[in-house]
Amino acid sequence: MLIGAKNALDSWPYCIISQGPPNEEHLLKYLKDQGVNVPYKLMDSSYTTFKSEDDNEDFKDVDIVIGVPVCSGLSLANTSKTRGADAVQNDNMYNITKFVLKDLSPKCFVFENAPALYTKSGSKVADTLFQIAKKYRYSMTLMKTDTFLHGIPQHRHRTFCFFWKSDVGPFLNYYKRDNCGLTSYLNEIPEECICFEDCVSNLDDDIHYKYMLEEYGKDFRSTMLKTESRTAWQLIVNDNKLDSYIEYCDKNNILKGKKFAEHIKLKTDSGGGYWDNSLFYIGDEVNAIIGKNMNKILHPTEDRFYTIRELMHLMGMPNDMELLNPITNSNHICQNVPTCTARDWVNECKKFVNGELKLSNSNFVKQNNVKQCIDEGFAKNNLIFELFE
Repeated sequence: MLIGAKNALDSWPYCIISQGPPNEEHLLKYLKDQGVNVPYKLMDSSYTTFKSEDDNEDFKDVDIVIGVPVCSGLSLANTSKTRGADAVQNDNMYNITKFVLKDLSPKCFVFENAPALYTKSGSKVADTLFQIAKKYRYSMTLMKTDTFLHGIPQHRHRTFCFFWKSDVGPFLNYYKRDNCGLTSYLNEIPEECICFEDCVSNLDDDIHYKYMLEEYGKDFRSTMLKTESRTAWQLIVNDNKLDSYIEYCDKNNILKGKKFAEHIKLKTDSGGGYWDNSLFYIGDEVNAIIGKNMNKILHPTEDRFYTIRELMHLMGMPNDMELLNPITNSNHICQNVPTCTARDWVNECKKFVNGELKLSNSNFVKQNNVKQCIDEGFAKNNLIFELFE
């Protein structure tokens, strides 16, 4: 988020305020490597007290504040019981918003969060944020978007939440940038980059890959596309190969694979679903890079999984940025905002500060960049038609 903001504003931040999670070590090293000295200030978990009295300075009248609150409360990737609108993790979002609007009072505050914040399932969280906004005399915008529309071939649906120091919110511009495709995008990476050859896992150890090679040969990717199968399990099920796969496991003494295949057969025969954690491939684009699938994404042209550098590139990270202890910390790659997505929405914040956006007639606006339409909020003097015609 910070690097994307820098790309939009052509300026490093005045300071960083944080609870100090360990995965910030990569960013702090990158700033140091760039010769950039950005003050780093720590706060308690409630965002009410600085951990050092020296850090408690006046930040009033800043233009733009960006944030990345905890998103696990609304994330579908969170399969624990502590998920949903009432999840305690959402307090982080509320506390950060209260601190920023009350104590920093910027012209604009924007953060990124889970797709559910835009939907009915996250409406309780959105309403709580809106009540905070009104208390401190801010208007609010929710923007649904997909990183694919910002120039990187990764389908990553997320919500951006904006708070405006204005009685009414602006209408934001939509983005639909050209996309060169996954293969071409990966080929942009210079070979001298750090972590260029470090794969997150070994494809040769994958049971499904071995089976597909034996059953379909080297051209199994085309079969996956033809049968509209995004994962290995989908291919095996869609192509009626469960019995063949069970025989393969029997022949190679793969007891765990056989047991799970028999489980899937029972579930599918009864019309049920199953947990699919097999390798996946969807052609010349990729689904969201998240922890549960990043070590199962099949490279589009080579028989291997992705390298650390390729995953970082799919998040828009600079080629000279290093991931410390890359294999151990590979999941930190997922816990980010793609820089291209951050750049475009912070650019809208800059336009607001400069008075370049048309205002709506509403203190709450929902815009959908995927469908390129306004879902909630209304125009003042029909300006909506002037802006989006």
